[in-house]
Amino acid sequence: MYSALRRTEIRDLGSISTDELCSRLQAHEQVLCVVNRRKTAQELYAALPDSGSYCLTTLLCAADRKRQIDEIRARLDAGMPCRVVSTSLIEAGVDVDFPVAYREQCGLDSLLQTAGRCNREGRNEPADSLVYRFRLDGQAAPQMLAQNISAMNYAARRHADLSSPEAIKAYFNELFNLRSPDLLDKKHILSMIENGVSGCMLPFAQVAELFRLIETPTRTVYLPLGAGAELCRQLRDGKMSRGLLRRLGVYSVECYDAQFKALDRSGALELLPDGSAILIDMTKYDPKTGLALDAETGLGLFI
Repeated sequence: MYSALRRTEIRDLGSISTDELCSRLQAHEQVLCVVNRRKTAQELYAALPDSGSYCLTTLLCAADRKRQIDEIRARLDAGMPCRVVSTSLIEAGVDVDFPVAYREQCGLDSLLQTAGRCNREGRNEPADSLVYRFRLDGQAAPQMLAQNISAMNYAARRHADLSSPEAIKAYFNELFNLRSPDLLDKKHILSMIENGVSGCMLPFAQVAELFRLIETPTRTVYLPLGAGAELCRQLRDGKMSRGLLRRLGVYSVECYDAQFKALDRSGALELLPDGSAILIDMTKYDPKTGLALDAETGLGLFI
C-alpha cells in the first residue's frame, strides 16, 4: 500500500547558505520552500524574481493570503512560473501541487506535510518529485522545534526512506521518549478531564481557560484595507460586536508582544481599549509580504 501511494523522494542537503538556497529556488520554474521564521520568508522572497513569486506567512491578513493562494493555484494549473516561500501555514490544509519542494529543518511530521504539497496529484514519478530538507548556515532552529528535530535526526540515522511507516514510527517513538509526561501535559489537563475538578466531572470551563495550543501571547492589529476600512471606522466609533470582529478577522494580523510594542513606538498604531490596535501607518504593511518586521527592533518571529 505504501509503495502504491508514494509520491516523492526526500533528500538531505545538509547545511547551505541563504545565497545557495536562493539560487536553487531561482533555478526552478515552480517551487515551494517552507521555512521556520516569518522574517526568513520575507528575506528569501525579496531575492526572488518579482513576477510569479509569493511570500505566505501569518503577517499577511487572511484576505491577502486567500488572494495569493488563489493566484498560486491558477499559475500552477497554467504551468506558469510560481515560486512560493512560506512558513508552516501552508502545511495546514492548503491544497497546492508543486513539482519540487524545500523544507527547513523541522520534525518529520512537518516535513511530510510539506512533501504532501509536492506531486500531490501523482502526475510524476516519485524519483522526479524531490523534497529537499536543509539547514541554513548560521541560523539556529527555534527552540520549540528542538525535540522534533532531534527525533527527526534519530529517525534519519536509522531509515533511508523518511516517508516509510518504519521511519514515522521511529520518529514518534523517539519524540515521546524525549518528552516527559509533565512536559506533554504541563497543566495536567488530562487528569482534570479524567478526575474532574472541585466535584465537577465535566470541567469544560476550566480546561478552556488553561488550554492554549500556542502559549506565546499575541495581540491583534486591524488593517483598514478594502472593506476593512469601514469596519475599522465602526470599531473606532465603539460599535463593538461579535459580528463586527468576525468580519474584521480577515483584515487582521496577530503580532507577538515585542513586535506590537515596536510598531507602537514607531507611531504606526492606534491603540484600542481592549489591547488591540488599528494600523495607521500603512507603509508598515505590504499586500505581498504582510506586516513589516523591521519596525525599530527588526525581530524575526516564528510562524
